Amino acid sequence: MLSRKKLFGTGFLLFFSVGLFINALYQTSHELFLSKLTTEEELPFFIAQINQSQPLHLIPASEPPENCLITAESALIAEISKGGERKILFEKNAEQVMPLASLSKLMAAIVASEFYPEDHLIKVSKRAVEQKEDFGSLKAGEMFKASALIEVMLIESSNDAAFALAEEAGIDGFNFLMNKKGEEMGLKNTGFYNASGLDTMDDKLAEKSNYSTAQDLLKLGEHLLKKPGILEICQEKERAIYLSDGRFHHLAESTNPLLLEMPKIVIAGKTGFTEEAGKCLFIISKGKLAHSYRVNIILNSEERTADMKKLLTCDSFISE
Repeated sequence: MLSRKKLFGTGFLLFFSVGLFINALYQTSHELFLSKLTTEEELPFFIAQINQSQPLHLIPASEPPENCLITAESALIAEISKGGERKILFEKNAEQVMPLASLSKLMAAIVASEFYPEDHLIKVSKRAVEQKEDFGSLKAGEMFKASALIEVMLIESSNDAAFALAEEAGIDGFNFLMNKKGEEMGLKNTGFYNASGLDTMDDKLAEKSNYSTAQDLLKLGEHLLKKPGILEICQEKERAIYLSDGRFHHLAESTNPLLLEMPKIVIAGKTGFTEEAGKCLFIISKGKLAHSYRVNIILNSEERTADMKKLLTCDSFISE
């Protein structure tokens, strides 16, 4: 009996030692992998190591010069360093709760990319093509891979594609997943009623809109830096879209003109507009420091493209 106990004890120690070795090997390889990703000079974005509890550091700024004033009701610029440290360079009503419009589709894309396999097939319904606007040129009965609908939703801001992605999981269920994901990201002043960002009517006929703040959208932007697949789509000026059987459907063209106008600065972006939300724009751009990136947010602007150009180029917003 004693020898059996000794044998068991020896085996346990051997198993425990092997486990420690494998864990150490995994941690070392994981750190080397992240190091390679964050030091590769040719990558257009990086996987940032972000601490969600890290406070937002506001740099007090003097009144910007007149040529840098913006019409947006809410705005924010933050620089994200190679190590994931963030610093706010400019803010205007960044804590104010605002309608999101189609910036909501960034969260819809995150949820859809995590919920559906890329080759999951989705049939476009009549309800989907009845959504406001006709971006995406989708028709009832057409079959697409989930990945293709995400591309149409982000590049062309297609409400039809957003609805089709949500409807496949169940509208209420998909909305729940979007809100749950927001909670996981620490978005404390954000809520979603749909995947598209359209203003909706609830059972009491009260108009409701997806809502957030510029500060919450900064956290969403930090999360997107860890989602290179989504950022790659948001980089595209145009992309060929195919049906599930491989037939060409149409050429999706971006709604974001700054991808063409400022290619050396702008990396990726998403536009948004409804009557209630006004013109919105979310941009990931190159930072001023080596291997750094900026999250630039504009909500309810009269001239979102002109406002964003000011945020991207005005010397008043450059961190010293």
